[in-house]
Amino acid sequence: MTRPVGPGETADKLAEWDNEGGAQSAFGNALPGGITTRLVREFMVGPYCYTDLQLAIAERERQNAAPGPGAK
Repeated sequence: MTRPVGPGETADKLAEWDNEGGAQSAFGNALPGGITTRLVREFMVGPYCYTDLQLAIAERERQNAAPGPGAK
């Protein structure tokens, strides 16, 4: 979010304000050069874990279609 500099504010102070909250690096500058990070969404279906939503949906459908234990 950007806003104009008000009376008594400097551009540095405004930049400091703009960095409050919002999208910031999760590790700041804590990672060594050449190392990056990313978040991966996982979908759990019973004991299985998927990163592809379509595969998770297919597994859920398989589990729902299968007869329960003891069914004939």
